Amino acid sequence: MSHILYIIETRIHHASIYVHKIINSSKYSYISIHDGHGLMMMYDIHMHLDSFNIITNDGSEYIVTTFNINTQKSIYIVCVYIVHSCTIFTFLNNFQTIIQQFHEHCPIIIMGDFNVDILKYNNQQKI
Repeated sequence: MSHILYIIETRIHHASIYVHKIINSSKYSYISIHDGHGLMMMYDIHMHLDSFNIITNDGSEYIVTTFNINTQKSIYIVCVYIVHSCTIFTFLNNFQTIIQQFHEHCPIIIMGDFNVDILKYNNQQKI
């Protein structure tokens, strides 16, 4: 069984009552953005969530979390949903602002729905 799950673009805000029933009957806690596209992070209740931040920017969504994996080490996990109307330039600026807050020597896991083919678009075109 997974310790951390991210569910992206599921439109969970329409069925939030069912999500609560599922979560309450499982070993997971969760963080979600209900007013967006259903970005949701579920994590094992035995994991130590140190902090989290929910960021929305022009329709794009980010859940930034820090988990302590032992007394000496943290791990950062960023879940991303980028809307098609976002430019690559805008995304990279937003993302740089987010990752600059992390400690230099901690591992970072980045996952999500980026809606981009970087080989196809230049930095001014929309994703």
